[in-house]
Amino acid sequence: MNFKRIIITLLAALLLPGLALAQTTQATFNVAKDFVDDNTASVEVTLDCNTGLPITQSQSISNTQDVTFIVEDFESGAMDCWVTEGETTGYTSDASDCSWEAIDEGAAYECTVTNTPIPVQVTVNKDWVIDGTGGDQIDPYYTLTLVCAGEIEGGQTCGKSDYYDDCSYYYGDSWYKTLYSGTSNGTSDEPYTADVVPDWDGGTDCYVDEYVADSAVEVDAEDCDDWGDINVQLDGAGDNECTVTNTVFFEGIPTLSQYGMAIMALLMLGVGFVGFRRLV
Repeated sequence: MNFKRIIITLLAALLLPGLALAQTTQATFNVAKDFVDDNTASVEVTLDCNTGLPITQSQSISNTQDVTFIVEDFESGAMDCWVTEGETTGYTSDASDCSWEAIDEGAAYECTVTNTPIPVQVTVNKDWVIDGTGGDQIDPYYTLTLVCAGEIEGGQTCGKSDYYDDCSYYYGDSWYKTLYSGTSNGTSDEPYTADVVPDWDGGTDCYVDEYVADSAVEVDAEDCDDWGDINVQLDGAGDNECTVTNTVFFEGIPTLSQYGMAIMALLMLGVGFVGFRRLV
């Protein structure tokens, strides 16, 4: 090998990698995470493309953080990419902004994957127990209220400052929702439901409060009436159901037949006549 060939070979070895690097296409993708309830859990996010060479395909990410993916070696305008994430039990995942088509060389994208907790249904069973006859004569009016430390869909907040409104007897900041108020259901057994947003840290504690108009009605809600009797978890595996039992002990009033009523009227008239004669 002569000296000129050696020089050419050395120059090629020095220049060709640089030329190859200059011809490499590249695109970047910045992905952020937003748990709307500020959950601190880490989730794996993955960038998939129909072509190209991802430098890193999956990365771990947590709330308010972001990660960057780089894809190289693709034909400009011919690559599509999208982001998916691992399982997030109890949450909906919105990555609708994390999908791109016909990506050009040098493009830079950013998006956010948003996770929202899924409400869990709470069921409060209403059970009437009528002991004796004449139970239909009680006042069937009652109000059943669900109170939670977290959001109840369709409910409203109640705090210490709300002293004069409907939730004045609750302590601290909470949510409440009236499950039933009225008499239209009478003394029928009914289930009532509400959707509660679970707290990622320990679940959402709830309890049930009931007002019954008739003093003859005994209320048994021992598995419902304390904080934590109902505990709503993200995976739906908490204590999400309880029963409020209303018991009425009704002895009834003895009644007389038509003949008995007639005899009673005659006796009363006789007693009245005797009394009148004595006064005269």
